[in-house]
Amino acid sequence: MGRTNLVMTSSKPGRTQALNFFQVGPNVHELTLVDAPGYGQRGRPEWGKVFEHYLETRKSLRRIFLLINAKHGFSEFDEMMLQDIDRRFKQAAGLSSSYQLLLTKIDEVKLQEIPQVRSKVEHEARRITGFGSDILLTSTKGNGFGVNNLRHAIIEACG
Repeated sequence: MGRTNLVMTSSKPGRTQALNFFQVGPNVHELTLVDAPGYGQRGRPEWGKVFEHYLETRKSLRRIFLLINAKHGFSEFDEMMLQDIDRRFKQAAGLSSSYQLLLTKIDEVKLQEIPQVRSKVEHEARRITGFGSDILLTSTKGNGFGVNNLRHAIIEACG
């Protein structure tokens, strides 16, 4: 979130192959961001098991950010992931965590199409979960669009 050399990235989907942990802030373990492998067409079954295990055992989990590619909208894999996350949260009464949708690569969508892309994602989320969600927008370019809103959401999740 502001540093370009923190983690290796690739233009090819499916390159993240393990949970990557990033310590944030001056105090160790005060805030840890976790980057999970993708779950789409290039995802692997074992990655799902790693992610499930993490969700089931991590008591300090505060928020899951589900990244949706603005160019493509909800994929069938995004829908399945949102259904699974939503089911877990509804089953776990008193859970101290939440989830939020993050619409990525918004800069790759025509400016006049952004409102309808956002509206469509909100509609799909409402259809899947039964309620709307505050959707964050971010860009891929170096202009940092949406980064401050994402930072605020992370701080809010931490309490």
